[in-house]
Amino acid sequence: MKHLADTFTTFFCCAVILFVSIIELSVVEAYTSQGYKTPGLNDFDGSSSMLLDNQLMRDMYRVSTDKVYSLSDIQRMIDTISYSNHTLKLSEAVSGIVNLKLIKKLRFDVLDVFYKPCSDMDLPLKDEIVNHNEGYSIDIHVASLRNEPSCLTRFSDSAYSQNDCTQESCRFYLHCVLHRKHCSENLLELASNYLLREENVGAKFSFATGDETVDRSIAKAIAMSQFNSPEDAVKYATAAMEEQGEHIGLLHARILATARSGFSEGAITSLVNDAHRALELDPTNEWSIYRKSAVLLAVAKFFDALETLDLGITLYPNNSEFYEMKGSCHLQLRELDLAEHCYRQALELDLEDKKGALQKLGLIFYSQGKLPSAITVYKELLELNTKDTNVLVSIAQCYKQEGESKKALRYANKAVNFTNAGQDVFLFRGILLHEMGHDIQALEDLKGCKQHTPTYTSCCYQAGLVQASLGQFYEAVKSMVSVTCGVTPLDFNHQANTEYIKATYLINYYRYLHSKLDNSLWDIDLDRDLRPAFKDGWAKGSSLDMSECFASEQMALSPDITPVVAKPYASYDFATQRLLCLAERYGRLMQVKADSFVANVRFNLAMGLAVVHVGQQLRELWSTAKKRGKMSWRQLYEMSLPFRRLADMETPVIWLSQIYKEEHIIYHNEVSFYRSRVKNLRMKSYFDLVFGLTRSMISRQYPQHTTRRIEVEVADTPEFLVAIAKAHIPTRISTTVPSTTKPERHFDGGKIVLAATGYSGASLYLNIPTTHKKTKEYDYELSLLFNKFIMQASKLRTGTLDTDAAINGAMTMAYYFFNLCPLSRGSASVGLSTLVGMFLSVDKEITASLPIGKMLDMEATLSGAPDEFRRGTKNWFRLASVEAPVTSLPLVAETFPTVRSLLEVLSSAHELDCER
Repeated sequence: MKHLADTFTTFFCCAVILFVSIIELSVVEAYTSQGYKTPGLNDFDGSSSMLLDNQLMRDMYRVSTDKVYSLSDIQRMIDTISYSNHTLKLSEAVSGIVNLKLIKKLRFDVLDVFYKPCSDMDLPLKDEIVNHNEGYSIDIHVASLRNEPSCLTRFSDSAYSQNDCTQESCRFYLHCVLHRKHCSENLLELASNYLLREENVGAKFSFATGDETVDRSIAKAIAMSQFNSPEDAVKYATAAMEEQGEHIGLLHARILATARSGFSEGAITSLVNDAHRALELDPTNEWSIYRKSAVLLAVAKFFDALETLDLGITLYPNNSEFYEMKGSCHLQLRELDLAEHCYRQALELDLEDKKGALQKLGLIFYSQGKLPSAITVYKELLELNTKDTNVLVSIAQCYKQEGESKKALRYANKAVNFTNAGQDVFLFRGILLHEMGHDIQALEDLKGCKQHTPTYTSCCYQAGLVQASLGQFYEAVKSMVSVTCGVTPLDFNHQANTEYIKATYLINYYRYLHSKLDNSLWDIDLDRDLRPAFKDGWAKGSSLDMSECFASEQMALSPDITPVVAKPYASYDFATQRLLCLAERYGRLMQVKADSFVANVRFNLAMGLAVVHVGQQLRELWSTAKKRGKMSWRQLYEMSLPFRRLADMETPVIWLSQIYKEEHIIYHNEVSFYRSRVKNLRMKSYFDLVFGLTRSMISRQYPQHTTRRIEVEVADTPEFLVAIAKAHIPTRISTTVPSTTKPERHFDGGKIVLAATGYSGASLYLNIPTTHKKTKEYDYELSLLFNKFIMQASKLRTGTLDTDAAINGAMTMAYYFFNLCPLSRGSASVGLSTLVGMFLSVDKEITASLPIGKMLDMEATLSGAPDEFRRGTKNWFRLASVEAPVTSLPLVAETFPTVRSLLEVLSSAHELDCER
């Protein structure tokens, strides 16, 4: 049976899943996150903290890197894209599987009853109507229909014939139901009569009392709960109970009406009380058990709901919906295995209507990272309805997370081509195209999304990002202003609204970049032009104080500064095309190949140009007799900064040490490996290493050969480890970085944190703090290393260069840079592109991609020492001698000297036609 509670249950549960997943699972969107300041984080308040043994760290890292090159793991790396068994963010899946707006999920019991008169007509099927993204669109003149539909006026007529129901009258009726128009008293009375007809008093009306007066009140209350305003329906049901006493049917009618009014504190209390009282009146009533469970699930009382559902399953073991709802409770509690079992039970019991259980089973597989299994389930769902755009988008989302962006785009295209494709479909494809670097095409989808629903802030926000990428800053600012006008700083759970906060910073940042369009790339000086409070808030993602934006008065958007126009690849001369193709190749080879990473041709071209630029600048330095040593290591890495900032203008790329000069200020970058029974798909290659290190360190807290130590050593999940080692939770394991000049000296590294979360859950993440003390220590080390590299590389001019020594020196610098993590975002990409540029400066180039699932910055953070880092990663690049010095190509600094010139070529990155 399909119950009316599905309406509010589906909406609320999905909203909860979406919110929780955003909060819990997007701690680190990539391998470095936005910085945030948390004074006192190092005061552990009695929790267990320990210093990681660097030898243990190096030994475990060595085992990890050795595995990468074993035959079995080489095959595993090849198969990773198709056979992922870990998880990713739930929030991205939910939008493709369910719609969060209540109007989009109208599945009424009453609709099931009233649809019968129109079921044989040439109308869309009910399931298509109720799942349509915008409800059912009526293309008739409603005003011309002055009388009630004939199919309804004959409900009480014994001579009623279904053939009397016209297509037009049924459309009018469906318009009334689906759009919740206030139906007339006459229609309401007819609806009540129809509910009371003998053939309809069954499962749909199982709480009939036999008292004609009471039953008529119940029927009218149920009809009003769907066809009239919630307030009127609640008043009617309450008045009926005061006059005729409490009856299950009246309580259920009030529950349905209250759910439609929203989930305020008072509404939640009323829902729970009414559901409890209805079950008290008849403790074995199947309908009441279902309704109470649905209410408890909707208001997040999961344990109470499970208790009620167990009662229902005991009394009615063949009710598939009890199992399906129980699965939803376990899903909310992140008990994914139990949830999967329940959904499979629901499918076995209800083979005819398995859509709901399949949807949630797909979500379970998605949550566990079993993407091929999720795709299989969604394709089975697609067979039930080939025009279900939500399922098509879900399949596309799975392929996207597998790194199969072309397959993802194929299914997104199918969804867009259907006439019922709504704003979410255009939004998804627009975001996908933007993440692939196809911004011109992405903008068309996002414009369509905005036109579909102008107030949809996600469309406006994403459109603003794409417009900025294309250099259309005037339009980008307008889009972001629409976001700030369309949402509030706090969401429905009084948490910070991310889109609102980001938009407030981007409005000002885009105005700033617009004023710099025709300036040099290196004229973008955020340390000079942004106030500390602005940089601090942007790095932490906190609310913006508009009075603390810029060091000088910010210019308004000038109409004299024209927008950027993409410059076709074919319009560049042959030498510049060679430069672009070389940059594209380097960028493609540096692309991380792990699940949920989408290859972005725009981003890769930008960072490839950064590689060539660093190589050219340093190569010129080595080949001249000018005095060397004046360049600092910070200036070296700043060569890549403009390219990283313009490749992705959504995130702040700021030197953390330059925001505030106070000694006590601390910024943190976090990398999440595991949270609430869900693994971070991007970090799956590092979970075993990090979990193994944590387990080994905790086991040392117990004497050898004790039961507790043995239990710790065999723990196979963070939850199990947390349950055993409660006395040492949260556990923070501090990593250290040895100095190259004084081996006995160690610098602060990161902190591996294992903590308990939620109901018997656990989180495992890496925290990398940035302090002024740490920056000074690393500054000294990096300065010595860079001076040494300069001395080595300068021998290139005399032909006495020791290439291996120079390569090792460059990689050692990268090791310390990654461990310092000095930027609010982008330390990984800036560090990698600078390293590859340093290789180019000594006439060596990379010829191989990064191993599947591996990231250079994570290798540096977890290897324990620079020599281990070099040993584990040097062979990744397969360095080869260049055919000609990189300076033989047109200089990047002269070919793309301004912000405008770089944005012109990046906007056409998808057009590059290079032989591979």
